[in-house]
Amino acid sequence: MALPKIEPLSSEFEVTKDDSNAVKLEIEKLGQAIFEKTNTSLKSATQAVISDVPSMIQTLTQEIESGPIDTFGNAINKLVRLTQDLGINLYDYNEQLGKTVDRFIGKQEDLEKELSSLREKGIRAEINERGDAIKILTQKEIQAYEKDRKENLKSIEKNKEEIETRTEILNNLKETEKVKRK
Repeated sequence: MALPKIEPLSSEFEVTKDDSNAVKLEIEKLGQAIFEKTNTSLKSATQAVISDVPSMIQTLTQEIESGPIDTFGNAINKLVRLTQDLGINLYDYNEQLGKTVDRFIGKQEDLEKELSSLREKGIRAEINERGDAIKILTQKEIQAYEKDRKENLKSIEKNKEEIETRTEILNNLKETEKVKRK
């Protein structure tokens, strides 16, 4: 990606007490030039990463309109990433879709705040699978999560040990190869 070129500013100037606005104007020109060139570069980079934004948005829109709830959630999450991570304005492509994603983001933020508030009070809760409501966990669900967490920790520990063993074996093989070459 080529670096942006900044147009030359006015040639040398002197600042007098009466002319302090000249510096301000030159700095504003510089800032605007940097902003415009950077914005163009970012748009180009985004299009290089995602070459055909309109067709991608069209595909995601079709998934939302016709797919099951899992597909809907995945499509919405992809659209949220497009808007937040890459700065794509969905309103440029589909106004209704843009409104839908904005409502979803707003609702998710509200749910996250409510969830945080509940957790601060010591109430164990989570956002449900559909992502549209808070679910307060029962004692049985909490126990199941704890059991799963313990199993996951054991699995992680076992995997670490296996990785260490395999790494040691590989290192021994490398050492053996070095000795054979000599």
